[in-house]
Amino acid sequence: MKILIIILSIFQSTTGFSQIEPEDSTAIEEDGEIMEISGSGCDPKYPGGDAAMMKFVSDSTVYPKLAIELGVEGIVYVQFVVDSTGVLQDIEAVHGPDLLIEPALNVVMAMPKWEPAYCHGEFRRVRYTAPIHFNLH
Repeated sequence: MKILIIILSIFQSTTGFSQIEPEDSTAIEEDGEIMEISGSGCDPKYPGGDAAMMKFVSDSTVYPKLAIELGVEGIVYVQFVVDSTGVLQDIEAVHGPDLLIEPALNVVMAMPKWEPAYCHGEFRRVRYTAPIHFNLH
């Protein structure tokens, strides 16, 4: 039995994931740059949907032994770009307990290719911020 329950909170907001700041919006590419657009509806999709992504995150995350020993829990916010072919790029942790950042990044880096965002007749680059929760229960 796992001592770890990891929940990837997925809220249907303008980006598909909850954001660090509620006023954040979907970021899509316009003329080669990632632009902020609120309520665009141009979201890329994890293969198999949200439930498949939650299962992948739960199955793939390794809770660091030191974090377990120290009782470290928390949320790591991982930001990444889903490019116009569905490949994840520019993966970085933007906030979270230091001991949990590396495992959160490893999970996102191991994710399969996504279905890219299709917006205004074109495939677009979209920036997401995903909160990955670490709980010791």
